[in-house]
Amino acid sequence: MAVYKRGEIYWYDFFFAGKRIRQSAKTASKTIAVEAEKSHRRALERSLAGLPVEQRENRIKSVDDVIKAYLEYYPINHRVKSVAFVRGRMTHLQRLLGSVLLPDLTEEKIRHYILTRLNEKVSGRTINMELGELSRAVGQKWSVLWPKVRKLEEQKDVGRALSPDEESRLLEALDEQTSPNRSQTLATLVKVALLTGMRSGEITSLTWHQIDFGRRIVTVGKAKTSAGTGRQIPMNADLYDVLCEHVQWFDNRFGEIKREYFLFPFGKPTPHDPTRPMTDVSSAWCALRDRAGVHCRLHDLRHTVATKMAEAGVPESTTLALMGHMSRAMLERYSHVRIAAKREAVESLKLARRRDSAEDLSGVPTKFTTISPEVNNTLNFPRREVADEDGERGRNRTSNLLIKSQLLCQLSYAPFEYNLAYHEHFSPGMHASATAAAIFTNANLISFRVSRIDAKRLKDEFAMLFRER
Repeated sequence: MAVYKRGEIYWYDFFFAGKRIRQSAKTASKTIAVEAEKSHRRALERSLAGLPVEQRENRIKSVDDVIKAYLEYYPINHRVKSVAFVRGRMTHLQRLLGSVLLPDLTEEKIRHYILTRLNEKVSGRTINMELGELSRAVGQKWSVLWPKVRKLEEQKDVGRALSPDEESRLLEALDEQTSPNRSQTLATLVKVALLTGMRSGEITSLTWHQIDFGRRIVTVGKAKTSAGTGRQIPMNADLYDVLCEHVQWFDNRFGEIKREYFLFPFGKPTPHDPTRPMTDVSSAWCALRDRAGVHCRLHDLRHTVATKMAEAGVPESTTLALMGHMSRAMLERYSHVRIAAKREAVESLKLARRRDSAEDLSGVPTKFTTISPEVNNTLNFPRREVADEDGERGRNRTSNLLIKSQLLCQLSYAPFEYNLAYHEHFSPGMHASATAAAIFTNANLISFRVSRIDAKRLKDEFAMLFRER
């Protein structure tokens, strides 16, 4: 181990694993140079043992330096919207933490940042996303960098589904617009969103080669998720009419339609460049929303579509394919149960009636129902063989399907008049198979409690009854 001075700066020189290590300590203090040599040797030993080593240059980097390097290479394998999103998150990090050195980026600093952002009325989800991007820029997980700082709670029910009345008011407000060019693009965009569930970015980036009028299919381009990219959405009659009307407007406006032209051309206040897509619809959407008196986001139209399909009983796999979602959890975040559906559901709930009520019991399920007194008297079963109510002590109860099926088989061969207490009237001459079907489909009428009666004996009883008649 050797520490020596060259000019005004100290250097250190030593051998490690058969190699000579000679570097500047970058200091005029011999004490610090000795510590620098020890630290370098310790880092080499950790590296040789396979342990992670902190890079020397990272010790003097600030948060702003890390963020700039992160943003420089982020666009290589990310979408334009993702890049814009990350830049938006990093703006506040650079403003409040930019000058902080990485060694000083402690849990206390992070907690202070969270409090500052909360005082600025920022949601917990936004703060979590900002610190998540910071941890990725630093190169380690949140749980490693700040293990004692918990993520903030996020609101799960941000989106909502529009009611039919709100949807009608939006469409009426579209029809009342005075500017033909602006109203046409916004009207088409809103209607396509309500008929397909596509994201606003997926709609504005549509080109004419993605619209197949022959097969009536809309093919989505690059989407937010891999499951959504390239998915195909069939046109229903309403969507077909909306797009045909948009074709006429586009042809009148630009003179021709090329495959590479965008359905929603660039231009403000009116569209004028079909080679570029519309980039911002926020002002037009806010004006439409205010005229309609509906307080919602444009993205809530997508929530509305998911909710409609859920209420219509569309299978989850089909809904996932149409919406371009990756998981069932995300689908549940988008589908909401509206009050009308809840009201319809509770209408199916009824209070059960008493078993000994004199009213009709056909709608009240029971575990085992008995033969009615009229049926028992007609068939003339001995009391010891059939229990009228819940079964007698020491008797075995059964709902043997074999016995039931043989009863039905025996009944289907002879016509006879039959009057049952629970069935007011069966027409004379009705074939017994129709009567048997009516009896046996009612689980509350024919579910026999029998005691030690096998199928053969029961069959013989019915055969004797039919011979007497």
